[in-house]
Amino acid sequence: MPSNYNSTELNEIKNYLDPIYYKNNNTIVVSNDFANAYNYAINYYSIYLGSNSSQYRLKPNLITNKTIIKDLTAYFTWSAIISIMGYTNGFPYTIGLTTPSNNAYFSTFA
Repeated sequence: MPSNYNSTELNEIKNYLDPIYYKNNNTIVVSNDFANAYNYAINYYSIYLGSNSSQYRLKPNLITNKTIIKDLTAYFTWSAIISIMGYTNGFPYTIGLTTPSNNAYFSTFA
């Protein structure tokens, strides 16, 4: 990412990614854009790990079970949300989207 990023655009991206948590019924609601991206990712990984997997030097039809693809995508998505919400001290560090402490930032160089 270039050093001179547009903070307005990054805040807009973060707003799409930030979920809303409702404590009263213990649910998380995401934006429509987030949900569309999640469904796109499921389709992407279905192709990447399924019918096209041999093109990426993986075993042909490595994962064709749709439930496993959904579980993997959910894990990747959960990891991104945890990072964006700051529960990992901003690791992995992404300028503008996460703000780690100095200790977390400098430990990425170790």
